[in-house]
Amino acid sequence: MEFKNKGDNINFIRQRDYIWEKYLDEGGLGKTALIRDPVINEYFVCNKYEPQLDNNKLEYYENFKNEIKIMHKLFHNNIVRIFNYYLYPSKVTGFILMDYIDGENIESYLNSSPEEINNLFGQTIDAFSYLEKFNILHRDIRPKNILITKEKTVKIIDFGFGKRVLSSNDFDKSISLNWLYEKPDDFNNSIYDFKTEIYFVGKLFETIINNYNISGFKYTDLLKKMVVKSHEERIASFEQVKDYILNNNYIFDDYFDYLEKRKFQDFMDKIIPIFGEINTDANYFNNIDQLVNELEEVLKNNYLDNDIQNNIDILRAFVKGNYTFYSKRKVDVDSLKSFIQLIRTSNTEKKNMIKLGIINKLRIIKKMEIQEEAFNEDIPF
Repeated sequence: MEFKNKGDNINFIRQRDYIWEKYLDEGGLGKTALIRDPVINEYFVCNKYEPQLDNNKLEYYENFKNEIKIMHKLFHNNIVRIFNYYLYPSKVTGFILMDYIDGENIESYLNSSPEEINNLFGQTIDAFSYLEKFNILHRDIRPKNILITKEKTVKIIDFGFGKRVLSSNDFDKSISLNWLYEKPDDFNNSIYDFKTEIYFVGKLFETIINNYNISGFKYTDLLKKMVVKSHEERIASFEQVKDYILNNNYIFDDYFDYLEKRKFQDFMDKIIPIFGEINTDANYFNNIDQLVNELEEVLKNNYLDNDIQNNIDILRAFVKGNYTFYSKRKVDVDSLKSFIQLIRTSNTEKKNMIKLGIINKLRIIKKMEIQEEAFNEDIPF
């Protein structure tokens, strides 16, 4: 295949085939199915836009396309990842392929595992702080849209009502949902912005804590600042909420001593500069225990050396996918050994904080754009 002019269409001959598994859900705007890629043996969720009624069909189709545009901009461990999309404008329908999240909603999870309340709160705030950074409002904050995996990882899903804020005029309520919680004063003034999202995230956690009598929550004072009904008096941003968590003795000063912090910082200061750029389709590691297992294999193979001999051996534990790296920059074996020891001696909550810390470091690495895959016009189901 030769391309002579910029902008020429690229038509791949072989399309990717998937194996049908089952329907997961069906609602007024479409169906959700579980499918499998037989080549890599991975499961994906496929959302199909297929409204049952013709009323506002085109409007909701635009919302469907908007969800694709929003989700393609997101790359965060606590937010569901979109892998591909297929649009059929002539039939006013389409499909989104995304992560299959094998988990349960946050309310159900905390009912059976209340000891994870602080960990899940921190992850949720980190996710919404990331959305705020990219000017993306979720606008449908409820337990069923915050899933918890078996690895105790928060995953924010369902951006069907999401909206990217491009100007001050975009901060309006503009949607009417059946909210589970008491509405803030924002709605009286037709306001829906990031401070509104802070309110609903706060009310979600406040309600779960009260309904299930959860004790040991460390951020009570912070939560009070989030659920203030007055828009003006509420804490201003998710970034401020995150800063409260990180800088006001909520987590790190309670959990990590000076030597533990040094072990973490020393190792990450050597790892991050080795990366050049990471492809946008690459994923960060998902399981902290699996990360340690892979790092221990690297340690075992380099134990008698002063430095890790092949950087790719250690980098592939952190990033799954394609990236560039500097082969001459070194990581010493002792730093790796100390880092592994730090994780191995940490409890579940500390491990999750270490995981968040690593991913925050990885996110500063520059991303490389990739070419999107083509598709045909045959509707699969």
